[in-house]
Amino acid sequence: AWSDAIDVVVAHQSGTLGASTLADRDGEPLASLIESYPHWVTPKLADYAERPGALPAGPADLLHLLRDKPILLGNARRDVWSDPFGAFKEASRVWGSSFTALRPDDFRPTDDKAYWLRPGTHGVVKEDWDAFLDFIDANIGAG
Repeated sequence: AWSDAIDVVVAHQSGTLGASTLADRDGEPLASLIESYPHWVTPKLADYAERPGALPAGPADLLHLLRDKPILLGNARRDVWSDPFGAFKEASRVWGSSFTALRPDDFRPTDDKAYWLRPGTHGVVKEDWDAFLDFIDANIGAG
């Protein structure tokens, strides 16, 4: 989060333990993530599988740490396990007035905090790349 080697962050469909809130019941349950992708996390995370609210740090902390860098959070409307609307809600709450998007589909690539939502499901498609590159072009070196 503090590295000067990183100018811009694009976090696409980061979901549970990414940008999405752990405070609601939407998105992939933490226990499912731990069971399906144990190679993504430390074994100690299993202690929190049924009580994600007890984690010492969560998505809000990550978004807060990245506040000084341009960041684009991307999602697909029907990617329910990535919880696109929870990620938007969390970004709005954490970034406050520095996040000017009014709705999840209000893509503002020239802002240094932006949200990208497209139709469809999980994955990366051509229109995602167009959005990523528009954001990067507008923000490179801005952080």
